[in-house]
Amino acid sequence: MKLGHYLLAVCASTAATSLAKAQNSIELRVVAQQEVEVTTDAGIREYRLIPATEVLPGQEVVYTIFFKNVSDLPATDIVIDDPIPAQMYLKAGTVFGSGTDVTYSVDGGKSFDKPGALAVVDQGVAREARPDEYTHIRWVFRETLKPGDQDIVGFRAILR
Repeated sequence: MKLGHYLLAVCASTAATSLAKAQNSIELRVVAQQEVEVTTDAGIREYRLIPATEVLPGQEVVYTIFFKNVSDLPATDIVIDDPIPAQMYLKAGTVFGSGTDVTYSVDGGKSFDKPGALAVVDQGVAREARPDEYTHIRWVFRETLKPGDQDIVGFRAILR
């Protein structure tokens, strides 16, 4: 690994634990990808997601968390907490997950709230936290996930 590179496999393997895993009915799979521009044989430019293997500072990674109900019963109260890797920072406005309520943490996942309610202390003065200061993301799935069904949540982050 070259200086300034970061292997994303480490980030992806530590993400997305919390209550979803504790239920034992939800299986999680985290994928780290980069968006690249390609030109098709027809000469059309498209964007595609490819596995992120090495990332340079300033480059963006798309983290997608697939969650699936692997039990024979409907799953409710699904909560997915995902730490933002320490070497990365959240790209503002990129968190996704339909049918979810999203909150964030700035204290290592001890507490969660909406962006406007999160504060950090900067030179002895409290101020509103910026997305690059968030440490965790929490998705609360508002729906019931039927047996065998799956869904996704995710975000984009940038290597510091």
